[in-house]
Amino acid sequence: MATSVKAQLVGINHIALEVGDVEEALEFYGRIFDLRLRGRAGRMAFVDMGDQFVALGESRTQPPDAHRHFG
Repeated sequence: MATSVKAQLVGINHIALEVGDVEEALEFYGRIFDLRLRGRAGRMAFVDMGDQFVALGESRTQPPDAHRHFG
């Protein structure tokens, strides 16, 4: 009988959140959490979250869909 080797989950790298306005999102989340800005690039901001980070990305060109989420 053959045994299969499965990959081990060790964590996540980051969560990406689509926002309408990065500055407004930073202000909103900053009222709730003690944020530490990791960096910025274009229309994105990166906020530390433990040993991972949250990427806040502004706008996109395609219409929204009803199936994206994170939990």
